[in-house]
Amino acid sequence: MKIATASALKQALKSTLLVSSMIAITSTTLTAYAQTVWVDVRSPEEFATGHVLGADNLPHEDIVSLATTQGYAKDDTLLLYCRSGHRAGIARQSLLNAGYTDVQNLGGFDDLAETGAVKVSDDNDNSDDSEDSQDD
Repeated sequence: MKIATASALKQALKSTLLVSSMIAITSTTLTAYAQTVWVDVRSPEEFATGHVLGADNLPHEDIVSLATTQGYAKDDTLLLYCRSGHRAGIARQSLLNAGYTDVQNLGGFDDLAETGAVKVSDDNDNSDDSEDSQDD
């Protein structure tokens, strides 16, 4: 697996966000268009320790069925990450095999956080994830 540098990751993220914004602006006359979704493919326990704000937590083992349940369209842009990029790579291939067309492996959470290009939750404040928290 090729590991991207922090600056390359940051530039790729900026490009992705710019393209997503352009698609939204140019698609205002369409009734529906692809959305960009952040997907954390780590376990719920890992997700609870910190994640990209707004990311959905869909563990890689069940990624295709969970993506279907979430209502992702086959042409949505799915930005996957995990701890190192390995599980995101497995999940990416599963989604591509299932017919999803724009799936990107953005590597590891710590690398994403380090770029500063994304907002992250790095504490145990699970106010938006209350069902996933288990303190016992």
